[in-house]
Amino acid sequence: MSIIPTPKTDLHTHTIASDHADGSWEEMAQAAFEKGLQAFAVTEHGPSIARCPHIGYFANLPKIAPKNLPVMMLYGVEDDLIDTDGRTALPDEVKAQLDIVLLGTHTFGWVRNVLLSDIKKGLYKAMENPHIDVISHPVNPWYPMDYVEIAKVALDTNTVLEFNLSKIDFQEKTWREFLGVAAEYKLPLIISSDSHSPDRIGFDNLPYEWLEGIEPSQIMNRDLPTVVEHFKIKRPEVVEYAEKLKANL
Repeated sequence: MSIIPTPKTDLHTHTIASDHADGSWEEMAQAAFEKGLQAFAVTEHGPSIARCPHIGYFANLPKIAPKNLPVMMLYGVEDDLIDTDGRTALPDEVKAQLDIVLLGTHTFGWVRNVLLSDIKKGLYKAMENPHIDVISHPVNPWYPMDYVEIAKVALDTNTVLEFNLSKIDFQEKTWREFLGVAAEYKLPLIISSDSHSPDRIGFDNLPYEWLEGIEPSQIMNRDLPTVVEHFKIKRPEVVEYAEKLKANL
């Protein structure tokens, strides 16, 4: 059995900008630094979610984000599905400017009023969008997915699926089922904290024993050079830092 090393990047976090979360960019960066991470992504909820950032926030992230943080901060979003045609709240031209784009479905979003069949139809269509990198928390008690079905769509569309550590309580059986499918189909995965506060960033609660059968090469956030290569990040300062890390491996 391969041993999965602790990932060095956390690609799903929220700050106070998402209203129901806590912590500033600087506080998140300091917490990430103290936990030995190479990078973290700030992925606020998209503009379809109440009291979450406007489109302008995401479009201007490169201008407003602080510099000289102790850890590299990636610019991202956890966008939300808004219809059965696979459209999301954030326009593609804005998503294209970000380092990483997650897509989620939340009970406080569009999915609260639709059927599971509608969610699947919209989600699978959205996965065809080249600007969507990751499906966040595919294991959810409020919309039970067919894991083989979504695995096949993920492989066909080159979409990464997430092992979300904020959703593991009382969900061991379903997560193990999902991870078993991921192992069988050799799915690319990220492991994320979905942190809503600085103290939750990182992988302190990662249940390594659930990852039996998963190969280290399947974890796309295992280090920053892998993140940059897989997600085709072009931002010069990120690429330069990843190259320095790679040279020191």
